[in-house]
This record gives sequence, C-alpha cells and structure tokens, in this order.
Amino acid sequence: MKLQSLQTGRAVACLLVLVPHLGGIITELCGIDKFGWMVSGYTGLNYFFVLIGFIIFYAHSGDISVPSQWLPYAKKRFIRIYPIYWVLLIIILSKRILFADKAETKILSLYSWVATFLLLPQVRNNAVASPVLGVAWTLEYEIIFYFYFLVLILNKKVGIVIGVAVILLHFCDFIYISTPYLLFIQQPYLIIFSFGVFAAWITGYEIAPSIYIPLGLLGGGIVTLLSIKESIECIKQNSMSHQLIFGIGFGLIVIFLVCMEKNGVIIGANKIFQLLGAASYSIYLVHIPLFWMIVSFLIKTHTGAYIISSFLIPVFIIIVLIGVASGIGLHFFVEKPLILFFRKRLHV
Repeated sequence: MKLQSLQTGRAVACLLVLVPHLGGIITELCGIDKFGWMVSGYTGLNYFFVLIGFIIFYAHSGDISVPSQWLPYAKKRFIRIYPIYWVLLIIILSKRILFADKAETKILSLYSWVATFLLLPQVRNNAVASPVLGVAWTLEYEIIFYFYFLVLILNKKVGIVIGVAVILLHFCDFIYISTPYLLFIQQPYLIIFSFGVFAAWITGYEIAPSIYIPLGLLGGGIVTLLSIKESIECIKQNSMSHQLIFGIGFGLIVIFLVCMEKNGVIIGANKIFQLLGAASYSIYLVHIPLFWMIVSFLIKTHTGAYIISSFLIPVFIIIVLIGVASGIGLHFFVEKPLILFFRKRLHV
C-alpha cells in the first residue's frame, strides 16, 4: 500500500533541506548574511530518518526472524540506494581528479575508497571524515540502519541485544567513548529511525480519531515551536536533544498522516507533491553540488554578483527551482531506469 500522505511529507521535508542549504552557500560564497533566520537543514532530515524507519518496518516487519528473506531485502535496499548514488559519486570524483582536488583525492586510503563507494563511515586523522559527496553522511547512517534490520531478519534476539547496546551508548553518561567509530554511532540518528519504527508498529493497530488527531496536533506543535525557537536563535545545527525532540514530533505526525489515510483522508494528494516526494532522493543527492556550481559561476563576474545582491529573493527562488527540476530530471532519466535495470538483473 502506497501512502500518499507520507510522500507529501517527503516533498515538504526535501524543500526544508534545500532552502537552508542554498542560504548557507550564498552566505559563504557571497558574504550575504540574510539567512540566519532559516531553520536548519537538519530539521527536514529528521523527517527523512523517521520516514525511513517507518518504511522499513512497514514493508519488512514480517521478515523479522525469517532468515530466508535476507537476500530479497538486501537486493531491494541496494537498488534503492546505490546505483544513482554511484552515478553522482563518479561525476564528483572525476571532477576532483581532473580539475581540482588531485592531492586530496590521492591521499585517500584503500579503505576510504571502498568506504566511499559502499557508504561506510570513514575516519581520517582519528576523526570522522566527511564523505566525498557531502550529503552522503546521512546515507551512511541509513546503511547502518539497513544492516541492523538485516540482523533482525537473521536473528531477532541478536538484533534486540544490539539495539539495547546502541541505546546505552546514547543515554548512559558513564560509558566513555573514545574511538571515532563509536562516536559516529552515538549520534542521535539511529535513535530517530526507531521513532519511525514505532510509528509503523503502532499504526498496525486500529487507532481512534480521538487519539491520533491529538497526537498529530502535538507532533505538529512540537516541530513548529522548536523550528521557531531555532529560527529566533539562528541555530544552524540541531543539538542532540533538539534532534531527538524533532524525531518525536515527526514520529507523531507520521502516525497522524497514516491513520488519516487509512480512514480515507489523504493529505497532499496533489500530483506536484507526489512527484517531488518520488524524486526527493535524486533532488537530495544533486542539490548541493548544483547549488555550489550555480552560485560559484554567478559570482565570477561583476554582473552575476550584482544580480545576486540586487535581486536576492528572485535569484534564490530560481536557483531552488533549478535544483528541484534537475533532481526531477535525474529521477526520470537516470534513477528510474537504473532501478528498472537492476530489478530485472537481480530478479527483484
């Protein structure tokens, strides 16, 4: 069952990521600091983390403790994440090797090259390193969550033990963490996935409107008030506590949206929202490199710099629309054909 309301939420969250990212790029490259009021791009990302947790449990809860299902599950996750990511990654790496960051690219170790392509966390100079394709850091957490759910499919008891261990790493101050890999795991994102899992589990039961409507209002209130607070305080990176609170809020919103749709009320069935939601992964992957390229090109000339400074809002909107349109084009002409190709090849 395709849930259109969640697809609409995906579209909105995508825009909540794009807009502050473009604001940050313009501020950094042009020195125009008029975007401090924007909520952090992490706000929209928290919805994606909750949604991923929901989708995986919603689609695969029946596979838990059914080891024979591990391969079909792994194939579906591979097809969803890697092919289009590899296309963008190869383009970015080719640009760096041929034109710009040859020295930085050459110092990558063999593990770093493998980790870059497989979306595994990387450590350089005893610290967690940023991936080549900047937005891929979120995919690294997504892959870890997929592996965790794979463990649940193979052995539920082992999965529960690992889940408890991760929770202890997050909330027990007496556990001293010194290695970058454990610090990576200790970030709140794996916990935020669990809010989506809980939402999928609870919506498997019949919930009365007298319960899910107040839950939706509460979730909407949490997200709205915290967003306003961060905008007023110009917070550009959510604290761990803020991220967890956003995760709770979005989890409640997901429960509300799913329950409403199960009762025949679809929020945001508009075709544009559905298209943006479907193309959100491609839009997410391409938007930062594209925004950097556009803004960098404009500021190279006095005319371009003048246009940005004099017509900031129209230029901002146009660049966002270009990013969205490019992502939609990438979705239709690259991502979808790749998915169909690998589904046939892998018999999914």
